[in-house]
Amino acid sequence: YIARVKEDQKGLLEDLKGHLPISRPFGEMDTLDKAHGGPEHRQGQFYDISGIAFDGRWGPCCPSTLMVVDRQSTQLRTGRVATERSFYVPNRPVQGIGGQTLL
Repeated sequence: YIARVKEDQKGLLEDLKGHLPISRPFGEMDTLDKAHGGPEHRQGQFYDISGIAFDGRWGPCCPSTLMVVDRQSTQLRTGRVATERSFYVPNRPVQGIGGQTLL
């Protein structure tokens, strides 16, 4: 599974955000789709988080990769632009095109 880390998971989210300035992404993605009445541009970065000592309740999940996704969507009708940053943690490697491991 891939779980989204939400604002109400403050300890976990703070640990993940704190790791970003000291880490370099090992992979990236970039997509552009038409969604919800306008284009949606997504940029993602993949980080190795296997070295983080997580709180006891998160340890059994074995999080080893962090995916940070920045989204920008534009409503064509109104011209309104919305941006969002989301954090995702998978519990298993994910295979990409050609069988390469992305997560």
